[in-house]
Amino acid sequence: MIKKISKTRISHRIATGYALALGIAMLGTSLGLVIGNYYQNQARREQILASQEARVLNDLQTAFLELRSQDEQLTRLAQTPQAYSYQYPSFQARLDKSQILLSKFESYVEKSYTEQQNQTEDLVRFIEANRDVASRYLEIIDRLLAQIAPLTVEGATGTVNETVLNQFANIQNSVQLEAFSENLTELIILAHQRQRAAETQLNQAENLRLGIILISMVLSVVIAVLLAIYTSRAITRPIRSAVTEFASFSQQLSSTTEEQERMAEQQAETVQQTTVTMDEMGASSHQSAEQAELAATTAHDTLNLSEKGNKVASETLDGMMELKEKVEAIANKILQLNQQTDEINSITNLVSEIANQTNMLALNASVEAARAGEQGKGFSVIATEIRKLADISRESTKKINTLLENITTEIQSTVTVTQAGTETVKVGIQLAKDTSHIFSTVSDSVENIATNNQQILLTAKQQLTAVQQVVEAMNSINSGASQTAQGISQTNISSEKLNEAAQNLQVLV
Repeated sequence: MIKKISKTRISHRIATGYALALGIAMLGTSLGLVIGNYYQNQARREQILASQEARVLNDLQTAFLELRSQDEQLTRLAQTPQAYSYQYPSFQARLDKSQILLSKFESYVEKSYTEQQNQTEDLVRFIEANRDVASRYLEIIDRLLAQIAPLTVEGATGTVNETVLNQFANIQNSVQLEAFSENLTELIILAHQRQRAAETQLNQAENLRLGIILISMVLSVVIAVLLAIYTSRAITRPIRSAVTEFASFSQQLSSTTEEQERMAEQQAETVQQTTVTMDEMGASSHQSAEQAELAATTAHDTLNLSEKGNKVASETLDGMMELKEKVEAIANKILQLNQQTDEINSITNLVSEIANQTNMLALNASVEAARAGEQGKGFSVIATEIRKLADISRESTKKINTLLENITTEIQSTVTVTQAGTETVKVGIQLAKDTSHIFSTVSDSVENIATNNQQILLTAKQQLTAVQQVVEAMNSINSGASQTAQGISQTNISSEKLNEAAQNLQVLV
């Protein structure tokens, strides 16, 4: 092929060289695009599947966490349905959401296992190991809510089956349910890892495509250079005899001028690039100084907000402590009221006993009056009135006992609510303490950030001053390089005599 090319005209040789280099570049570019797109599409599919898996797992975990976070409230609703009937719809909605998401997750795993078996084996193992405990947990809650629903109606009576309550309490603290949550978290981590791996593969595919294109471009450039060298040699051989007569005259001048011009151009280009770079660096330094100053101001404002937040947290803690004392005082008063109610109950029982004894005495008196005949009629009337009064006393005592029982029941409910309020206040106090500690830590960190930002601002200003000085020096060098280039241009005028000899070479091209 080289021999055939060497026999053609110079213009044909040049055209063949350019066509060959361009063909290699186009072939390499097309090959890089095809291969890169293939691996990119494959990595993008993996990324979409991993994203879908992470989203399904996150939704399922969120639903179960929301459901489990309300276990204590659900137990309270089951124990006193009418008092907390307003919470029933939210529990039913969370249950329905969890059941739908669990079914959706199982369908997703089944579909994914059919399409890509190797990448979903961990999901299949998770379903096989945890399907029963998750379904049983939701089933028990469903049964519990089914028993609670009719009890939330106003005026309804009855209680929830103790067996269902015990089953709910047992599965709340079961090891299998805890393992379900932990395994679900591990699956979410694996899904995110696969997503990041897909992103890495996507970047690698892009790098592969660029690499193939770059190699093809470099190869085409190398071939073009080799062909240019070959073509230049083919051109110089026939014209070497023509240029010999003036080579001695122009060789030294031409080489010197070209070298000087090349050096001047390189120097001017380098100085120009350096000047542009320094200008950009100056702008960047100025922007960095402004950003550092803004960051310092923001850090100072954040520090003030943290101090205010710490103060509010301390005030909240004091208020919670005072509320705790008041709730405990209310509890003590209620206990005293309960004791006094017990004393009243004892007194009413005594009154009832006295009424019964009075009734018996009045009955005996009536019998004795009947035996006495006419002389005992007056006494019989009195005995009858005494019996009526005793009956009235006994009935009143029963009503008082009924009222006392109702009061005792309400007092016990109030004691239970007060104890729950006390526990809630204790939790609030602990949260307020933790919040105060966090604000203190944030204040220390923000103060350190503010100090560092001040140091960065000072350094940025010093850097900006130094860059401005360098820019001024580079402008001076650039001016000198321009003057040098003008001098070399004057020197090139002396080589115009060579143009006459160059015209003789056009016939050979």
